Parts: sequence; structure tokens; C-alpha cells
Amino acid sequence: VSHAWGDVFEDFVKTLQAAVHPDTTVWVCSFAIWQHGDIESELQSLEECPFAVALRAAQRVVVVCDKTVSAFDRSWVALEATFARKWNRPYDVVMPEDSNYELWRSVNDKLQRLELQKCESTMSRDKDRIMDYANREFGSVDIINRHIRAASQTALRRAELFSAVSSGDLNRGRRFPIE
Repeated sequence: VSHAWGDVFEDFVKTLQAAVHPDTTVWVCSFAIWQHGDIESELQSLEECPFAVALRAAQRVVVVCDKTVSAFDRSWVALEATFARKWNRPYDVVMPEDSNYELWRSVNDKLQRLELQKCESTMSRDKDRIMDYANREFGSVDIINRHIRAASQTALRRAELFSAVSSGDLNRGRRFPIE
């Protein structure tokens, strides 16, 4: 689970309950890693850091965010997106009001302008290492920006489908192919 610490915890829980099956095991860094300790030695190799080890074992990456999508302001979320892309993990962006089409339109507008190059980290050297890694792996951080934008588009389509179904708009609902 990829997320930002600043989001409301109750929304985080509500979103996870809706986005993953109750029997699914999830890895949440803020629970798994002591957030106020010095973990520098564990971060020497980005591909061997705790985030990477967990993500390599995961079947998918779920980014939990709120309407501010502040999670995408964080360098470590950018790294998790990079790993998801590199290791071909499904990458899904979810919110507490995941079926709210109008909210998703607003969020999607923000994410379509996303530039991970402007993200932040508590330790500036972490951001530099993460951006260097993404550039080395894909030739450009813009590949990851496009990966996240595509996930946002998918979430927007999902919200539109939910909206069509819940409103009984069969014509709008028929535009969505069954996969």
C-alpha cells in the first residue's frame, strides 16, 4: 500500500476496506518501518530496501489517497510507482469516495499535470537517489509520470462506470467493455 502520512487515518482504513479483499495481506510502510529511526543503512540499495522487498512479493500496488492526491508529492511514492512499472505489478489509485465521478474528474485533472520531478522527501538525498534510479531504469522520470497518469485514467473510468450503474444509466454503462 502506497500512501502519504498526512491523509486522514479513518479515510485510509475506509479506502483499504473497499479496495482490497478482507483476507488480503497488505504491507504498509508506516506500520512496518520505524518512521523516526535512522534506516539509512537499509536504503543503500533501493532495490533491496524494505519498500522494494515488499513490493517484489506483492501482487499489486494500491495507492491510497484523498482528493488532494498529496501521496504523489512524496518521493517514496514515486519509487513505489517505479518499482510497480519495472516489476509489472498492477498499479491502482483509490480514494475513500472511489465511485464519485466528479471527484475523480478533479483528481484526474491534477494527476494529468503530475511531475514527479517536483516531489519531496524529508531527506533531500533520498529524492535525488530515487529520481536518479527512475531515470536510469527508464531513461526518464516522465515514463513514471505517464504510468501514474494512466492509472488515474483507469480510476476515472471505474468511477464513471460506478456512477452509471448506481444511477441506472444503462446507455452510459454500455460504453464499458466487459473484460
